[in-house]
Amino acid sequence: MSPGIFSAMGLLSTDLKHDFSSTLVTRLDETVLTNVMQEFEAMEAQGRGALEQDQVDEQRMQFVRQLDLRYFGQSYELTLSIEDPEMRPDEMQRLSERFHQEHERVYGFGAPDEPIELVNLRLSAIGTIAKPSLRQIAGDDQDPGSAVLTTRLVYFAETGGFVDCPKLRPVSVSCQRRD
Repeated sequence: MSPGIFSAMGLLSTDLKHDFSSTLVTRLDETVLTNVMQEFEAMEAQGRGALEQDQVDEQRMQFVRQLDLRYFGQSYELTLSIEDPEMRPDEMQRLSERFHQEHERVYGFGAPDEPIELVNLRLSAIGTIAKPSLRQIAGDDQDPGSAVLTTRLVYFAETGGFVDCPKLRPVSVSCQRRD
């Protein structure tokens, strides 16, 4: 398959994705749960609308929720996915624990006694599309010598000189040929 066709296949078989974000700078605790849920619901409605415009069926829609978190006073964030889409009250505690662990993993230290700041909410609305099935191309027993158009001198540093190399007719070489 030529590179141009391969790239087009990728374009046509990639899932649709719309990303949304909202800034909400506040301390991460149970008191912000309602605001966070409302904001995610609003972004999900936007995402659902965008996917509906793309004519994606409801059963092919997925929504990924994430939060950008940091310790107070830091200028960089870590992005964590929300595992519980309903965000029960204990989700904030689990997020805090995961943030401390991830901060330790990424930066080599954690500060479990420091307050965590929520900076951004992120939502990815994904519309999964059916992937095309490609037919297998059968190999052949054709003599690879019949694909040679001509030869050409090519310089190889490993040999310290020019080597006579065959120039092949691409359509004549089987995809399974390794000679």
